[in-house]
Amino acid sequence: MAVSYLEKKPPATLQTLAQGFSKANTELRFLRRECIKKKLFLLFALTPLLIQVCFGAAIEDSLFNDKSPTVKNLYIDYINEGLKMLEAKEYSQAEMSFWRALNLLPDVPDAYINLAIVNIQRENLPEARQFLLEAENFTPRGYSKQPLLFYNLGYCLYLEKNYSKSADYYIKALDADPTMARAMYGLGLSYKKLGNADKAAFILLKAKNIFERTGDLVFLNKTNQALSGMEGEKISIPENPREKRIESTLDFFDTYTAANPLSKSEQFLTEGSRAYKNKKITEAMNLMKKSILLNPNNPQAYYRLGVVYASQQNFLESAECFREAVELDPKFVNAYINLGSSYGKLNKYSQALATLKKAIRFDKKNPKIYYNIGMIYASRGKHHAAKKYFNKAKKLCLKNNDSVLLEKINSFYTK
Repeated sequence: MAVSYLEKKPPATLQTLAQGFSKANTELRFLRRECIKKKLFLLFALTPLLIQVCFGAAIEDSLFNDKSPTVKNLYIDYINEGLKMLEAKEYSQAEMSFWRALNLLPDVPDAYINLAIVNIQRENLPEARQFLLEAENFTPRGYSKQPLLFYNLGYCLYLEKNYSKSADYYIKALDADPTMARAMYGLGLSYKKLGNADKAAFILLKAKNIFERTGDLVFLNKTNQALSGMEGEKISIPENPREKRIESTLDFFDTYTAANPLSKSEQFLTEGSRAYKNKKITEAMNLMKKSILLNPNNPQAYYRLGVVYASQQNFLESAECFREAVELDPKFVNAYINLGSSYGKLNKYSQALATLKKAIRFDKKNPKIYYNIGMIYASRGKHHAAKKYFNKAKKLCLKNNDSVLLEKINSFYTK
């Protein structure tokens, strides 16, 4: 049986943090997502600050291997509810939902990460950092949110003026996700604050190169500002072994774009799809992001990355990927179907219906479209409309011998 929020207190290591929550009600400028727009990934903007905070940790199945389906689903519900409140600037309600998730499964890191983000929004940086450190303790090997976790730790430490530690965590973020150009930017700023102007210039120039390629104009301007006055600096390559890994990561972009970027992009996409098939989620995400960085005009790359996010219940990000896919290919039917499904999971029913009905224009004989429309209507209690679309889907399934989808439709009728 699931433990309720009122029955269980926060873990002892975090009780001191809980005492201050009732006092923290000041709403600050909310981070508006720029995911994938202009080829960005998973980032929200906090305009008054030098660096951005990564936002919105969703849940992956590997964290629930020894958990019952009931507990798993309740945890996911709490996290998704909290993310919706966070997006709506309802920080206190978001915080309560994330605490409920944490109380239910205190050894799963996602609730800690999202509680940290709430506190970053409130500028409670020590508390945010403590939550992120707790999350790090519970992070399993291969956890797909490691880049987000390490980036946010670097972000907090930078704002607390602990530049040496912030550099360490930005390096960790880049180890986990070599495509995270904004971690390069943060690392460059950290080196600059530490007085390592040559290293800072080396990192920032690499970041600038990536921002130019990906169209991230906001951070391109920030990087140009950071480089201002450094024109005369001697650009040195980092020397110690750990920083050499960063050099190798940054040179990835120069090496592969100088060769055959489109061919290399396809290779990364194929390797990413293979990794996903083998349930190597983090590896799949990183490879697909590399593919997009080398060829940002391939709708298939966004689509496949969206499928990976959706498989991890991360519907905010999957929707952004599928939206980018249909913008690049306005007749991409499967992308419309998955975009509509992601909207439905986010309770954005009007957008879900509009998207799915648009898909019908391009493929009137696809039973999945009618089935998904029926599910949207059913979730809203409009059973007459749902039945109409289920019947259409059923006829097409019988015609196409789609036994799997037909079984889903029949199971709905027997509920």
